[in-house]
Amino acid sequence: DAVQRAIVESSNSDADEKVTVIDLCSGKGYLSMFLSELLPEDKVERFVLVDKAWAIASKETTLELKPHHMNWDHIYGVNPRTEESYFTTWPIPLYTSKQNLKQSCNQ
Repeated sequence: DAVQRAIVESSNSDADEKVTVIDLCSGKGYLSMFLSELLPEDKVERFVLVDKAWAIASKETTLELKPHHMNWDHIYGVNPRTEESYFTTWPIPLYTSKQNLKQSCNQ
């Protein structure tokens, strides 16, 4: 409820302006998945899930996940029944970003 109020109140100044929500140390992104279902799509443009365990989000360079990477099939995978990408099924899109916040170059 508090997040919903903050999003709506912060975007009241410009009706066309949408916010981007940054989910730091997101883990698998449960909070962002939950908020994607709850928050108004006309107020939030995207969620960026930041964690050091994500693979670099590039289909050209990341063909398979390594053992130390977090599995992202719930975000970028394909539903075997419908052949539709999960990425397109979230009401508000979820993006991943590999960042180690403890390194000084990422602070």
